[in-house]
Amino acid sequence: MKSVKLNDLLVVIFNGNDLNRSHLYNTLESLYQESEEHNLVILDLSNIKHLNEEAAGSLVFFQRYLKDKKKSLRMYETKEQLGAVYAKLDLENVMSMAYRTNSDQNDDNMVFYFN
Repeated sequence: MKSVKLNDLLVVIFNGNDLNRSHLYNTLESLYQESEEHNLVILDLSNIKHLNEEAAGSLVFFQRYLKDKKKSLRMYETKEQLGAVYAKLDLENVMSMAYRTNSDQNDDNMVFYFN
């Protein structure tokens, strides 16, 4: 996991194994600590090949944690990968999702906003 900090913004770039079962606890502990100083957190999941249910659930709890602290979370990933997890876990009942594309980029690159 690599993070970039800029004023109220924290961008977290995950590596391929940061969210697997063996690294999940340490990754989330770092994520919670680093998010304390920032009002907007962007998670870049583009290097994650598979997001299991435990990791997805942990991200839902992280989103709720930030929301309780009046902070925002956005996740960046391809529509197919993150959208599949979103649908599989029936997250429509927990959080809303929308996306937008940049006309200069491939349409597979989406920005997901979780409110």
